[in-house]
Parts: sequence; structure tokens; C-alpha cells
Amino acid sequence: MIRIHIIAGRYAIVRATSFRTMSLGVYNNPKYYDIAFSFRDPIREVAFFERLTKKYSRFKVRNILELAAGNSPYARELVRQGYRYVGLELSTAMIRFAKVQARQEKFPASYVCADMKRFALSKKFDFAFVLLGSLYVKSDAELKSHLSSVSRVLRPGALYVLEGVVQFFPGEIRRQSWTMTNGGGRITTTYTPQLFDKSNNIWQEKLSLRIANPAKKPTIIEHREYKKRYRIKEFLQFIKHDGRFEYVGDFSNFHLSSRAIRGARNILVLRRK
Repeated sequence: MIRIHIIAGRYAIVRATSFRTMSLGVYNNPKYYDIAFSFRDPIREVAFFERLTKKYSRFKVRNILELAAGNSPYARELVRQGYRYVGLELSTAMIRFAKVQARQEKFPASYVCADMKRFALSKKFDFAFVLLGSLYVKSDAELKSHLSSVSRVLRPGALYVLEGVVQFFPGEIRRQSWTMTNGGGRITTTYTPQLFDKSNNIWQEKLSLRIANPAKKPTIIEHREYKKRYRIKEFLQFIKHDGRFEYVGDFSNFHLSSRAIRGARNILVLRRK
């Protein structure tokens, strides 16, 4: 079983190695990203969203917003279930990739290129989610700006689901590695965190993709990002003080009956006041 909590961010740093390297980063190569993170199960995870909203949302959900949407692997299943999907993403390459997928498979979806720390949209949403730890903030001020932006686009009573964003247990931020295969090629993904600023809990996170194909020399792509990592109590105190959201609950591995457990894909659920 593959377990992952965090993805590194948007800035590419390529080191000299014995392998061929690429100056473009992971988020400018959505094809490789798509393979590297293909362990996700959109059908099962969307089913969890539906059970969650039926139990905790204040109304029937129609419009859904995904933040840091990447290659938007959930769009197809959400649209198939009758929802209207919008993906917000900073990488134009990821958006182009997602649009091509939607066009080829003939399902309607919309995409917005914007920074999750500060954005504005013209429509209101019934549900929002961010997965794989993709909350890219480096300070309390940036988190406050993010929450302000999300609250402006969510209807009161709407849920906001965050997976892998907060530390539920000590030692959760750790090195992880996994391998996915596609068409004879292999992509080994390695996440390496390093504490950068202990007093503010700022981490340097590196994501490395080693792309191996029998017909070519291996390629390595690396990204680094500095992110503030919040412990669960600290995060909930911030939420309470901010006043825009209320805490609903925590869950693990997309099971409604399971609370957060060590080593799982842990999920925090908030509700817009």
C-alpha cells in the first residue's frame, strides 16, 4: 500500500547527477506527474466526498472547487456523478494537460489559473477540497489570506476538505518513496523533507522523479518548496481564532468511520460559517 501525505511545490532546482536531468520542473511535466501519482483512486475518493457531504453539508452539493488541482484526476468522476467541476491551479502546463484530457474524453470542466493564497472567483461553490498536502503557505498571514479567499467563494454551510495538510502525529513528515509503472517505463518518486526553521515549523520539501525507460537514459526532475507545517491543535486554534470556518471532524484513508491514524492519508474537514 502506498502512503503519501505531502507534495513538494512549484520551484524547480535541478542538480548535476550522473543521469540526464531536465530544467523543467514536475509541474511543467504533467505527463510524468500523472504517472507518478496514479495510485490515487478517484472513484473511491469521490464516493467518500459524497458520503461526507450527505452527513455534514448544510445543503445538496452541485458546484465543486478543487484547489491546487494539478492534473485534475477527480474531474472526470465528479462530472460523471453529476457535479460541476472547477479546478484552480497555478501551473499553466497542468491546466493545459487537464483541458486536453477533458476534451478528449468529452466531459465538461472548467479551470482557473490562480494562486491559492489569494484568489477571487465570480461564482459560489458548495464544496471545496485540497489533497496530498498541497496547501502552499509559508506563514500565518498567507494561511489567513488563503482562508479568506476560500471563504469568499464557498456558500455558508459548505465543506472544505483538506488531506495531508496538518500534522496529526509526531514524525509524520518523513522521507517517502514509491514507484509506478506505465507502458514499460518506471517513475520512482521520492519526497524528502528537511526542517528549515524550527521556531516557525518551516520545512524545505524536495520532490524528485526518476524516470526510467528501457530505450533511454534515466531522467531526474527535482522540485523544492518551503512550507509552513501546522500541527493539528495549532491549526484548529488558528481556525477558531480566524472565525470563518468551524471544525467538523477528521478521517483517515477516505473512510467515514475511521478517525485519523498514524501513517494514513489523514483528512481534516471544515465547514464554512
